[in-house]
Amino acid sequence: MPTVLTLVEPHLAYLSAAAVAHGSSRQRAVLGAMLARASATVAPPTTYESGLYILAGGDSAARVAVAPVTWLHDYGARATADCWRADPAHVRLGSGRDTGVVFGTALALDTREAATFAADIAAALEWPPWKLVAPVADRWYLHDMAWPQIDTATPVEVGQSGFSAALPRGAAAADLRRALSEVQMLLSDHPLNLERVRRGLPAVNSLWFWGGGRGPDPGTGIRCSRLFGEDPFLGGLGRMVEEEMRPLPSPSDEEFWANCRGETLMALSPNVAFAGPGEKAAALERLVCWLTEARRRLLTGRLSELRLADALGRRFCWRRFDPLRIWRRTIPPLGRQQ
Repeated sequence: MPTVLTLVEPHLAYLSAAAVAHGSSRQRAVLGAMLARASATVAPPTTYESGLYILAGGDSAARVAVAPVTWLHDYGARATADCWRADPAHVRLGSGRDTGVVFGTALALDTREAATFAADIAAALEWPPWKLVAPVADRWYLHDMAWPQIDTATPVEVGQSGFSAALPRGAAAADLRRALSEVQMLLSDHPLNLERVRRGLPAVNSLWFWGGGRGPDPGTGIRCSRLFGEDPFLGGLGRMVEEEMRPLPSPSDEEFWANCRGETLMALSPNVAFAGPGEKAAALERLVCWLTEARRRLLTGRLSELRLADALGRRFCWRRFDPLRIWRRTIPPLGRQQ
């Protein structure tokens, strides 16, 4: 059975540019030499989650709703009905329009606050307490909400386009937009937000509904035998086939390489903006170290194939002796940068 390692780095374009601009000579040499000797392909642009599903061996023609998959990761059991992500957000306002959106850990939201917000919203809208739940401080769910299948933007896309521009349009999205407006009114003067502002933290003044639907059937999904990383969507994909996502090992971990069989997928970085220069530098060094060690394992025959992808359409592939090619291709543009 071929041994294939797929490294997924959502910030590949940004890190490649960072290596050229201010990386070390070693980092520039490794990235330049490897990318120039790869077989490169470009797939149609997609969301990170859809790309990750395909890279893990999922059906490229299938539509996979994000919320039921991350629900499986967070709860360890399948959602019993349609569910949607209802992620907390801070929409920055200026000159009568939104000028930016804050999601995730940048909200500095703790689990107590998240549970209080969710319970108060559900009570005010006369929803049962299980309707809106917050198992993770920055990852909430709206459960048993059978809205029509609507194309909704991911938080990453909302951050790029702006909150208002990303809102779903049309009659099918009317109920979703109505619920969103009601939630925003409830949050506008919530006591917890007044307290957060006094502490210098962003107010949670909206939710973002996205990724809704019903999960795939048990046992369907991916073919990768091992998954590594921290991404909740990847963790849910693993649980669909009774495979647990594991923490990232060190590139020099001999136990990892000894057990490397079949197809392994590794998400090197979370699909969120870097918090600062330290995170960027660490991500670049991690990418270079994995490429260096994987190249060595490829040349010794421990790996049959090495793949590097950003899960957004760009993929690079090497087989055993590709890193020794004399010819070098011009490295194509890597696409979206942070």
